[in-house]
Amino acid sequence: MLPRRSSVARVGFAWQRPAAAQSTHSLGAFSPDSESVPKAKPKGPGGRKSYDWMLLFKMKMLQQLHNLSDEQTEYQVWDRLSFQRFLRLRLEESVADHTTLWLFRESLAQAKLTEKLFAAAFHTFLWDAGYAARTGQIINTSFVAVLRQQMYRKEREQVNQGKTPSAWREQIAKCRQKDTDACRTQKNDHSFFGYKNHINVDKRHKLIRQYVVTDAAVHDSQCMEALLDPENQGVQVFADIAYRSAEAEQMLCQQHSRIHEKAQRNRPLSKTQELTNTRAGHATPHGLSMPLAPWYSRVCGLCLRRF
Repeated sequence: MLPRRSSVARVGFAWQRPAAAQSTHSLGAFSPDSESVPKAKPKGPGGRKSYDWMLLFKMKMLQQLHNLSDEQTEYQVWDRLSFQRFLRLRLEESVADHTTLWLFRESLAQAKLTEKLFAAAFHTFLWDAGYAARTGQIINTSFVAVLRQQMYRKEREQVNQGKTPSAWREQIAKCRQKDTDACRTQKNDHSFFGYKNHINVDKRHKLIRQYVVTDAAVHDSQCMEALLDPENQGVQVFADIAYRSAEAEQMLCQQHSRIHEKAQRNRPLSKTQELTNTRAGHATPHGLSMPLAPWYSRVCGLCLRRF
């Protein structure tokens, strides 16, 4: 067992590396947007001061990086010295609870700052850190399944038309539990209900540069124009057969399209087309679906999801 001071010293020494120090200092690029975040009105005089905006934003980064819930994020910050070092918290300082994290996330959504932070500040942060997109882009889509909604036929018809059933208006608690934005779709004899994550990652660093979230019924190719990254200096665009169309090829006329060739009925792929698909797959070391493909490992009966 190491003494307390020795443990803190070891954690501090590990976080004094240049890469970690630069990453924590470079997060100041996100601070100008903090003024536009709506703040709760004080209920009365006195009380503790509100938590720093940058502290809550860093906690959200840790939450997304380690796939934690709000309660687990609060606990891990209390428990881990490395998290406290990243947040620049002393051992005696208080930590924002899970309710504060939830309110902060909702305030970002109400102020519509998520897109602004991702599109401007985060891209600037990656560029300054040396993660510029230069070697091409990969486009892919993944399903996000949600709980299937139990509805009557008339209620489902009204929801598909964008209306709220009259019975739900009288029962507010029931209406809150219904997800009216998710849709159902069919793929390879399998039915999916939920949403789709459409992303664009750069070929070298595998970092997400553009993203679009839609319901599951939207076809992959409909979001291709919104996913293309104009700042990517590479000319190659990799995608699977779902994005293959004449409109897509015309859209990529000034770039090098590496979209997989698609076979038609009674018209199988030629040897040249199969070789082209194989080379496009080998050009991305981990495959086209790797940025979105979680792999599972079981530890003591628990399923850990990692990306």
